Amino acid sequence: MTEPTLFSIGHSNHDEPAFLALLGRHNIATVVDVRSAPYSRFAPHFNQDNVRQALKAVGIGYAFGGEKLGGRPDDPGLYKRGEIPDGHADYLKLVDYPAVARQPFFQAGVDRLLDIGAQGPTAM
Repeated sequence: MTEPTLFSIGHSNHDEPAFLALLGRHNIATVVDVRSAPYSRFAPHFNQDNVRQALKAVGIGYAFGGEKLGGRPDDPGLYKRGEIPDGHADYLKLVDYPAVARQPFFQAGVDRLLDIGAQGPTAM
């Protein structure tokens, strides 16, 4: 197996052309979207369908990985208080990320990410 090449990138406040240029600069072959909720009210060009189409237009693949690698698990047992918070919560403070990292679903998501990264430079 080829060693995976992985990059971490967030959309930040980039407009679409700047984001695509960053990916192109590093010859990214695939973007793995690890957001649990792949939508943005503030940057709608990063909503899942929009970003998928923009990537396709420049020859970059898109894979959704948020169901396994996203930061908002759907198991209440993976939250420090034992309950899933509302959508406006501070998930960084509420999710038990070490517990998430031990879950088989998370490990499967990491394995898939590594497999994709072995096929070509991959940004997540």
